[in-house]
Amino acid sequence: METKKPLILFVLLACLLISGCVGGEDESVSETDSESGITPDVIIDSSDVPGLNLDNYYFYAVPESDIYTHNSSSGSTYKDTLPSGTRNVGEKSYWMDESGQHAVTVEIERYDSDEGLEAMFENGKEWMEILRKLDPQDANLPWAEYEDDTCNFGTNGYYQTKSSLDESDVSRTNILFMTSNNELVTINVRDETGKDRDEAMRIAKIVEERL
Repeated sequence: METKKPLILFVLLACLLISGCVGGEDESVSETDSESGITPDVIIDSSDVPGLNLDNYYFYAVPESDIYTHNSSSGSTYKDTLPSGTRNVGEKSYWMDESGQHAVTVEIERYDSDEGLEAMFENGKEWMEILRKLDPQDANLPWAEYEDDTCNFGTNGYYQTKSSLDESDVSRTNILFMTSNNELVTINVRDETGKDRDEAMRIAKIVEERL
């Protein structure tokens, strides 16, 4: 039994690295009222996710002269208007229904090169291969069922679907893909079991068409 503890810890760490969280996270967001700044819009609107309300959102920004890559330090986060002298390098928005049972998160990061992206995808796929071979009960994993596969979005991508141990009628799907313009897209959907994957695929298609 003791020999399983390191494996469990590594698996849980991998899950955090290759899948995101759904719901309104408590992020530190800078506010600015600069009239000379830029006001961007999130890529998804309410008509794309019927029945959901925008729970939270923010934008990533870096100084205009900075080179932004996956391996570089993360940008600052702002609401609405970005300060003068910065540029928009991404966004994250959270959508949720009144019950909190159905939730969607959409994140886009716009990098200046593909540095680190291919390695990240290869590492993610290696971990998925490990997870695929594990028995959830035997390894004490925090889900009842697990599924993953590649997806036809962007130039490289995959999805993961996990059913909850505590809520048998709820599951979550995470889609991650990159584009030829070095954009990294992460979509997370929490929905009724059997609906989350199709909903995540539908939203991913909308996002890809608008990039």
